[in-house]
Amino acid sequence: MSEGASEIDLPSPAGARTPAEFVHTMRALRSWAALTYGELEGKARANGDRLPQSTIASALARASLPREATIAAFVRACGGDPDVVQAWLAARKRVAAEQKAAGSLAHAVEAWLVARRKPLRDNGLSDGPGSPATPLYAQGRLAKLAAQSNSDRWRGVHRRTGSDLLGLRRLAGLRARRESHA
Repeated sequence: MSEGASEIDLPSPAGARTPAEFVHTMRALRSWAALTYGELEGKARANGDRLPQSTIASALARASLPREATIAAFVRACGGDPDVVQAWLAARKRVAAEQKAAGSLAHAVEAWLVARRKPLRDNGLSDGPGSPATPLYAQGRLAKLAAQSNSDRWRGVHRRTGSDLLGLRRLAGLRARRESHA
């Protein structure tokens, strides 16, 4: 903890809702403590923790949650007492649970998309279960992208427009031609 800093100003992860916000709060804690990576490593070592500079840099540069052990060592090195460390770990668990719930929602949306595409396949408007488009839904890639995204770019991703259906019809026509030449 830097000279003149008080625990009243201590950044708290209580308001973090996403891993990116949590990591942003970790960066704020480091700024509050006014410590370099080397100083953090030294303080961690003095506390009996192992926290290499490369781990600190990696944890503060990512948009995903660091491991609990990394967070505990980091908060202790920044001058946090055991109660502060527990508050940070509880916030990490909460953010992780919220992300898991968001992933479940993305999985539900994905299942709905697969079910909606089935009538199109039955009408010959798609290549069927092995089509290049279907695995994007069936293998969970769309759900993972939507769950990891912090933007609203996935809003309305479930909607099909006329141009999308036209593309499916073209794809079905190409498949039919390919099969007739085989």
